[in-house]
Amino acid sequence: MKVGVSACLMGERCRYDGKSKANPAVQAFLKDHDCILVCPECEGGLSCPRVPCELKNGRVIGRDGMDYTVAYERGAQRCLEKVKDCDLVILQPRSPSCGATQVHDGSFSGELVPGQGIFAARLKESNIPVLEADAF
Repeated sequence: MKVGVSACLMGERCRYDGKSKANPAVQAFLKDHDCILVCPECEGGLSCPRVPCELKNGRVIGRDGMDYTVAYERGAQRCLEKVKDCDLVILQPRSPSCGATQVHDGSFSGELVPGQGIFAARLKESNIPVLEADAF
């Protein structure tokens, strides 16, 4: 099976804070599969580490008040091209790019709301099956 996966889950240090979110259960599941690692934020041209961002009123806003939507959309499109032939994509939960069921509410308070990140929404629109890492 060909599987796309958020690069941070595989141990790549590409999160906003410059760290990874290595997930041993996801890594074990993917052991015998053809994997394509993606990070929409990095693909969109954002640095690592970078300003934390959250979704607010359909836009990606940084803690610094800047609008990063264009970079997130560019990264989502580039990553979609990379995983378009995948049977499944496994994503980091709650991310403004990769959250598939919940995202932070835009207040930087830790509150979650139902919703999808920019990349997760593109995957669903393209009928590519998505799972969040919490499912493992």
